[in-house]
Amino acid sequence: MSLYAPDDYAAFRCLMGRCAHTCCAGWEIDVDEEARALYEELEGPIGERVRAGLFIQPDGTASFRLDERERCPLLDEDGLCALIREAGEGTLCDTCREHPRFYTLLEGRWEVGLGLCCEAAARQCVERAEPFRLVEAEVGEETLSAEANAFLTLRDGLFRLAEDPALPWEAMKSRLLARLALEAQEFNAALWRERLSDMELLDAAWPEALDQLIASRRSAPQDMFRRAAGNLTVYFLHRHLTDGFLDDRLPETALFCLTATDVILAIAAALPTPTLDDLADIARRFSAEIEYSDRNLSRMLTWVGQDIS
Repeated sequence: MSLYAPDDYAAFRCLMGRCAHTCCAGWEIDVDEEARALYEELEGPIGERVRAGLFIQPDGTASFRLDERERCPLLDEDGLCALIREAGEGTLCDTCREHPRFYTLLEGRWEVGLGLCCEAAARQCVERAEPFRLVEAEVGEETLSAEANAFLTLRDGLFRLAEDPALPWEAMKSRLLARLALEAQEFNAALWRERLSDMELLDAAWPEALDQLIASRRSAPQDMFRRAAGNLTVYFLHRHLTDGFLDDRLPETALFCLTATDVILAIAAALPTPTLDDLADIARRFSAEIEYSDRNLSRMLTWVGQDIS
């Protein structure tokens, strides 16, 4: 199998102690069997600390026991990981080593990307100045069906449309949807505020962001942030469209990708003078609430599908 990654994938760097929204807090951190076995043999104070922080669930799986602040027991006050500091990155469990990466599989082709729930990844996405390209990161045998090749050609065309700076945002949406035989959908901020409020709440601050949806100025900054909006749309297409193709839900998945960007733009539009940093932070919060909850993602896709029908 082959592995493809965005051409700026290698440029990603964790902000470590400088991250204002550490991934080492507020998330359940599962520990794989290989890492658990390593931790059982890890010597010294760090080994004792790791083992004291493990919680073995009734089904036998292991995870780190979060403290009263919902922080990983290995997260020091300076925002750095004691395990990396004392034992090296090679001792990390799969969850910690892979985050914020996501993977998709299409027949003999793997693709990897960086999830927007990470502050550094969100900034890298909205600040991207060059067209999005996938490059072969690991060479392997790749045999794709005619249908899969046709899908990749279609998806690449959608990438290019989303990024086209000559196309205003609404015109781009119309053309992209037309490629999928769909009519343009007018974004209804109040409706989506109501829908998104009826989801699993992962961040206590998320409702405040949703309130901005209905406070949003109608002159949302789609065109002021045209390149960043295109970058976000390409990210969502890259992350979700393959699953839509495999699940025979291509039209609604593409509309979901556009709607996700519309939600982020509309929340930003409620700010007096929104910046790219604001946009990146809103994208991070949206991703954490929707993309990292299977239930929330499924419900949003269902609602989009209802809008089409």
